[in-house]
Amino acid sequence: RDTIVYGQHLPVGSFLSSTLSNFSTGDYKLVLSGSDAILQWHGQTYWKLSMDTSAYTNSNAIVEYIAINGTGLQLLGLNGTVVVIQVLLSPSDFRIAKLDSSGKFIVQSFSGTDWKQEFVAPTGDCQIPSVCGRLGLCTASTTHSCSCPANFLVGSQDKGGCVPSGSYSLPVPCNSTDNGSQLNSPAVSYFRLDYS
Repeated sequence: RDTIVYGQHLPVGSFLSSTLSNFSTGDYKLVLSGSDAILQWHGQTYWKLSMDTSAYTNSNAIVEYIAINGTGLQLLGLNGTVVVIQVLLSPSDFRIAKLDSSGKFIVQSFSGTDWKQEFVAPTGDCQIPSVCGRLGLCTASTTHSCSCPANFLVGSQDKGGCVPSGSYSLPVPCNSTDNGSQLNSPAVSYFRLDYS
């Protein structure tokens, strides 16, 4: 679902899907097309293997599958006889490629008793959609930092992102722990929207 291992082939039309801590499907996918490996968030592309500085294009053949092997990551065509795009890595007897829940595609090799990270894409956290939640602004430095636009503040810990501040704040939802008692308070009012 989120990982391919040494010697395994992922054919065109297939994809890896990020997995969350509760084992549900995440918002990110690694999709294999006839010409590239693509990272997507809700169907929108945010990274392509062919555009990565570590990747080399060797052929214009149609891609048939992606494979992880002793020399690295390869997109192969013509029944596996032609390397279309490749990322060369240090020789290894065992490696895996995984689409992380954060939206990063990571290739790791096993050396002795430890996993060694060999390839990460995209390299910058700010290149990943929704890394700062809804409406969040990402600033790249050694590590990324998130902030909110003017008149917004950081949302709740579980949802992240930014929410309107001040008088624009929304009431607690009906399914919150206070059983919607705020809906009957004078702090919440409703008005009718007429048809135009």
